[in-house]
Amino acid sequence: MTESEPPSPLVTLPKFRKGVDLLAFAPGSDDVLLTADARRSLAVWDLHRPDEPLHEVESGAKVIGAKFWPDEGGLLVWSDQGAQVLDLAAEEVVTHIPAHTERQKHKNVAARVLKSIGTGLSFVPMAAGGIWALLPVLASSASAQAHHYASADVAPDASFVATIAHNHRVYAHDIHTGEKLAEWKIAMSERSQLVCLPNGRIAAGMNSKLFILDVNERKPVLKKSAHLSGVRGLVRLPGGHIATIGENQNMRLWTQEAEKVGGLVKLRKQVEEAFPIDATRLIARATNRRLYLIDTEAKPAMTILNPGGFKIHAIAVSDDGRRVALAGSDKLVRIYETASLLTQDAGE
Repeated sequence: MTESEPPSPLVTLPKFRKGVDLLAFAPGSDDVLLTADARRSLAVWDLHRPDEPLHEVESGAKVIGAKFWPDEGGLLVWSDQGAQVLDLAAEEVVTHIPAHTERQKHKNVAARVLKSIGTGLSFVPMAAGGIWALLPVLASSASAQAHHYASADVAPDASFVATIAHNHRVYAHDIHTGEKLAEWKIAMSERSQLVCLPNGRIAAGMNSKLFILDVNERKPVLKKSAHLSGVRGLVRLPGGHIATIGENQNMRLWTQEAEKVGGLVKLRKQVEEAFPIDATRLIARATNRRLYLIDTEAKPAMTILNPGGFKIHAIAVSDDGRRVALAGSDKLVRIYETASLLTQDAGE
């Protein structure tokens, strides 16, 4: 590739006053996009009508992560006060999973709450049409320390939500009732990650190891050393493989039985987040806020891309790998055809 002019985006969303630091495409869709504005205001957009969002959700707590489940009609949102599964069409909370506490003694005083369980967030309809609010439930607690979630995902069959909490535990909760199905105590790091796999399994990158958990088993079914420096990223790839990203700028591919696939993939930069475009290639945002292509079968494996003269604050890739959304330092969100980005080499 040679250095060339940046590609033109297919769609540009209206400028965000506070910028955007989280993006997600709806499963199976390349025209429904989730944005998180400064991690407290979430919006769902139809890219065919980008002038205003389809839905808006205001959060009274810091949103750590959010993604659609199992289709564009629902959201999983986890914050520093718990996790919730939301049904956008019905405007209701499907399930509330509170932040775990050492001691629980609560007095809820929130009004007009559709559903609230324990300490966490309540889902309150706002007067303005199409705008809802996630507000903290006011609670009194006797020496209770809440352990919020570092990472979360929904099972492929939408049967449970998996979470990693800061009390060094991984949880599985029934997605419809919020009932705790399983719990594993595993030492974690600040960047511990998990992804849900088929058949009731969970892959978790905790400290230097890759764990495979099963909701029907009390202990991890598999445990493998992944990166001595620590695991900072975990990606589920098309075709069934899992990619772990290490703190020491490398990547490994694994089967869902935690068997290594090929050799170590050496990366040029530290990866902040990555999304697959096919079984062997990923679009990645590095800690230098630049955009890269990772090709696990090429050498060098990492190539810098040139979407334009702005730093990248967040990325997302559609399930089919055909579209990429970029949130820039100029507070704009742009959506591109993936193929157009792959022809742009920044010449680094």
